[in-house]
Amino acid sequence: MATLPRNKLGAAARVLLACALLGAAPLPAGDPAIAQLRADDLLLATVAHRLVVANAARCKDQMPATGLVIAAIDQYPPALRAQARSELGFVYPVGIEAVVPGFAADRAGLRAGDGLLVIGDQVIAFMPRSAAANSASRDQVERQLIALEPRAPIIIQVNRAGRSITATLEPVAACRSRFEVVPTDQLIARSDRETIQLSSTFVERFGEDGMAVAFAHELAHLVLRHGTPANKQAEREADLLSLHLLSAAGYDPNIAPHFWREHGASMGSRGHDSVKKRISLLDAELATMLR
Repeated sequence: MATLPRNKLGAAARVLLACALLGAAPLPAGDPAIAQLRADDLLLATVAHRLVVANAARCKDQMPATGLVIAAIDQYPPALRAQARSELGFVYPVGIEAVVPGFAADRAGLRAGDGLLVIGDQVIAFMPRSAAANSASRDQVERQLIALEPRAPIIIQVNRAGRSITATLEPVAACRSRFEVVPTDQLIARSDRETIQLSSTFVERFGEDGMAVAFAHELAHLVLRHGTPANKQAEREADLLSLHLLSAAGYDPNIAPHFWREHGASMGSRGHDSVKKRISLLDAELATMLR
């Protein structure tokens, strides 16, 4: 899978979009930031689906892997909502931002821009529109989806260009986790044990392999049922398990120590061992995997 090219206006656009989402100055019409964020969201969802599905058997808590990337107009401040609606093709307040190729939504014929109306037997309840950007509407729908039976068919009704369309999704089981891209120039890879977040800068700077390394580490915390406070022992355990999660998903686990050799200095080591020690422990675990 190819790494997305970084948009030549990406840094400035991301700064402006991040400011807009915090209620600052709006973006000019036609700015590439919204399209870039959708591309980032799809790339993260693709990497995440690959890892959460391949490692489903390790997870006590599971969800259906649908391949849906959901967004809500309310995630954008009022000044950007018309532009976001136009560029994302949304008719309804919550819609499909993108679809991961090969998964249930793709196989059922759902498309980016479809407005979400009904999931299973639940009509999507739209929250009152806020004057400030927030993800409450999107979060509510995502939580509704991940709470469904992991392998049971899901009936979804959407609005597509004024027409009501009903599709039946046949999902596969996956580790239960939400995931999202945060638009910021900071390097972020974190989890609250419900949602795994990577920053847009992380996605665009490090590409698929870097994302897989970071996501596998955060997923390992979830598999091991670690709490949210960081401690070095938990971080070591997550590092070592991440190699096995990567391998199960078809990634070369050597990308983990390679990532830390190349980029460890820029990521820092707060709550972790030193970068040198992390690499040493990863290399030792890889040696045992090859026996």
